[in-house]
Amino acid sequence: MANWISTHLSPILRERNQTLGESCLSADRFAHLLTMLEKGVINAHGAKEVLLQLLEQNESPEKLVEKGHFRQVSNTTELEAIIDRVIADHPSDVEDFRKGNGKVLGFLMGLAMKASRGKANPKLLKETFTKRLA
Repeated sequence: MANWISTHLSPILRERNQTLGESCLSADRFAHLLTMLEKGVINAHGAKEVLLQLLEQNESPEKLVEKGHFRQVSNTTELEAIIDRVIADHPSDVEDFRKGNGKVLGFLMGLAMKASRGKANPKLLKETFTKRLA
């Protein structure tokens, strides 16, 4: 929590020339946002966007995540479908990976993240990709 206060919250408040008391953010809602981030419900980018909204709106983080469509894709079936499309569209890159070029995984993951519009859970995506390509 201290990391998020010093690296995200404080700079935003300074930039806005605003104090925490002048914002709509409460300690409970901030803690709930960080819990959602920690549990993988949202990613860091989504959490930053929701934080900006929490400073201005008296809404729960959960509502803002739903309204903004910030929820990560953590459903294995959905991720597998995305991965299957990437694999089908890039057979030569898949072959390079299987021949030992580990850097290709980053490229393929980038394509999958793009296909999910940045909403795929990166950790789960990497695990699923690794299993699929084994």
